[in-house]
Amino acid sequence: TMVQDRRIAMRCPEVRWVLVLLVLACAVLRTSSERTAPTTLATFVQSGLRPSAQSKLHPLRPAAQPRPQRIMALKSLRSSSAEPPLPPAVFSGQLFSRDGRTFDKKVANQFLEQYWQKSPCLIRKAFDFQSPLTADELAGLACEEDVMSRVIVNWENVADESAREGKKAWELRSGPFAEEFFATLPETCYTLLVQEVNKHVPELSELLDVFKFVPNWRMDDIMISYAAKGGGVGPHVDNYDVFLLQGKGQRRWAISYTPVPPEAEQIEPDVDVRVLQGGFKKDEEWVLEEGDVLYVPPRIPHWGVAEDDECMTYSIGFRAPNIQEVTSEFAVHLAEALDPDAFYEDKGRQVQASGSGQIADAEIETMWGHVKAGLVGGTEEEGRAAFAKWFGAFATEPLRGGVNDPERAIDPEEAAAILADLVSGAEPALFQAPGLRFAWLRTGATVTLSVNGELFEVRPGGADADANGASFCQQGAAILCGTSRISREALLPFVGEGSVLAPVVLELVEKGFLYCPSDGFEEEEEELEA
Repeated sequence: TMVQDRRIAMRCPEVRWVLVLLVLACAVLRTSSERTAPTTLATFVQSGLRPSAQSKLHPLRPAAQPRPQRIMALKSLRSSSAEPPLPPAVFSGQLFSRDGRTFDKKVANQFLEQYWQKSPCLIRKAFDFQSPLTADELAGLACEEDVMSRVIVNWENVADESAREGKKAWELRSGPFAEEFFATLPETCYTLLVQEVNKHVPELSELLDVFKFVPNWRMDDIMISYAAKGGGVGPHVDNYDVFLLQGKGQRRWAISYTPVPPEAEQIEPDVDVRVLQGGFKKDEEWVLEEGDVLYVPPRIPHWGVAEDDECMTYSIGFRAPNIQEVTSEFAVHLAEALDPDAFYEDKGRQVQASGSGQIADAEIETMWGHVKAGLVGGTEEEGRAAFAKWFGAFATEPLRGGVNDPERAIDPEEAAAILADLVSGAEPALFQAPGLRFAWLRTGATVTLSVNGELFEVRPGGADADANGASFCQQGAAILCGTSRISREALLPFVGEGSVLAPVVLELVEKGFLYCPSDGFEEEEEELEA
């Protein structure tokens, strides 16, 4: 009877088409599931698997990941309905100079247009790089009181069952650490992270210069992580852009092309680290070696796991101001500038025809006028200028504590002697104090330098009071806020007698924001090395 019913059904065209479509759908689903079977890094670490022979032939694009899926994943990164051409996963341009001291402006614009805040990419052999720090030296920094450091242990993947007993899957410990602490760590699956290393090791400031195709005020710091084999911080997303430079050893990175918005981010419960619950579906996987750089935009899931016991990764992170914070902080700044003894007045009031319950339109207009005056402070142009100066200070404020001014500051006579030595040629250069942000902005004819949250205004005048005065000041500001090392030749035109920039440079030296290697930093470096 079932055979007869099936034959009768097959005579109906509609039924035949339904059956054909069902068969095709099943075939497609089976093929898709076979091609996209997930392999998480946790599985990789636990099982000790190695890439297949096929993936060795194509190390930059795993064979298990079909190209069309990467295209679909990237669609959520596009805001326009018209899809632009998909950029390659591996950036082929020579973005950085081989010696790692500068960047190519033309190639940098290409990178910014194709990838910045849009798509992650790998840059193989970005530049010749040798880590200036060893793992032991990094551990020594983590023992210092004024250094921010963390240790993360992924106990879930530690082979020793007795060591795992009673431990959370992920454990976070915050420094400073005693030297004995490191002896208590497991042999594998842990990571040491040290924040703002460029602030404590001045030589690393030059590494930031390589990435200054993005403005100074957007830069955060250099964080260095050392990881034993299997160590990492877990699958996660960040709210900022980051370049991950492999300094030593190897690290295996997995990324997804699908960003995770804040409202969709689900964190593993009952662990100390912000690990994505269930991980993520990986679209690319690469092993980075010394000199390789991985760029990851905000909210893109990524996960790095050390392949050996020599793994050191330099994270060049960027800050992105929170719009709510900017708005509220500026409102507080404006409110603090208002007269606390000024109150609403309504002299000449008359009885309201509408009764006492209404807040009259005229009263709303009066109050709104007071608020607008407080917010804008005059004309729209004046309000914008006030905001620009405030934002310059806000954008260069230290996030985790700035230069200790009493220790860095020097006597005015000593600062004047340093500038005199610079002019005479006895000093070859000045240096920006490590860990500080230097920026400048223009409001009308005034050029304002912003350093460490402080403002220094320069107005054309004196020897600069000519048709090119403003341009002259801008050139000087650009040099002061450029690279971490400012050569004598570049500075000389702006520190001469009568230049309006000379007093500003002198004040920056007095405050310790600019220094020369002989004014105390060498002693600090020797103490650090000891």
